[in-house]
Amino acid sequence: MFQLSVLIIPAIACEGQCIVGITHAFVGNYTTPVHNVFIEAANKISHHILHSRSSPTAYKLMEPLRSSYQNNAYNAMEKAIFPSYFHGKCQVNGADPVGCPNPDCPVVCGTPGSLVHFYAVLQQIAFNVTASSLLELCKPSSSAYQAFQTAILHELRTESPSRPSPTRLWNRRITRPDLRVALEKRRKNGEGVSGGDIKARLKSVCQSMVKDLTSQCRGSGRLSKCSWEQEMKVSSRNNPIQSLSNKTLQAFILSFP
Repeated sequence: MFQLSVLIIPAIACEGQCIVGITHAFVGNYTTPVHNVFIEAANKISHHILHSRSSPTAYKLMEPLRSSYQNNAYNAMEKAIFPSYFHGKCQVNGADPVGCPNPDCPVVCGTPGSLVHFYAVLQQIAFNVTASSLLELCKPSSSAYQAFQTAILHELRTESPSRPSPTRLWNRRITRPDLRVALEKRRKNGEGVSGGDIKARLKSVCQSMVKDLTSQCRGSGRLSKCSWEQEMKVSSRNNPIQSLSNKTLQAFILSFP
């Protein structure tokens, strides 16, 4: 009976707690997929760049990227969902169409009923903005990426003497002092003589995170693992925030007036 009473609460638009709750829900939902994407990226860096370092080390070195994502995820998600797509009243010619504002509004507007009706669009927006946020991290001009790149290059320069990098093994075969100096300079700039340019490899790994996110979300169908449609429509916003593995989410779209 409680849910029925919620469904008939009139709404003008998704505002205040509605915007905050639904935005937090999608950001929270993507916590595990994004975490797995960073884990996969760390594995690639460990195996292909930091040949003598473990994946946990690589994951730690990605802290600037992870922190930047976490700091910007909410604002990016909110802007993409509400001002950019779902906004305004649902009235047509001064009257609310059938199903508007709740529970199932076939007009794109800023009401919970519209979010329910166009949930497929909503879930695609949430995925797109998450993917864009990850791609934004890979811009060489961003301070987060520069800090990440610097950390990786520093790790390469402090390679353990007992397990030298392929570049250092190559350098040992060079007898001319001028060539050794030139190669050492290239190494410090992240340009390996074996395995290609380290900076290019880092950029490639970073950009592959969007593909990895797609793999995390695809499942048996398009975004089937990043839909959460059932949970978003049946979970109560009064439930405590728990991990995604418990299938208990923060927001129930139609519980917001």
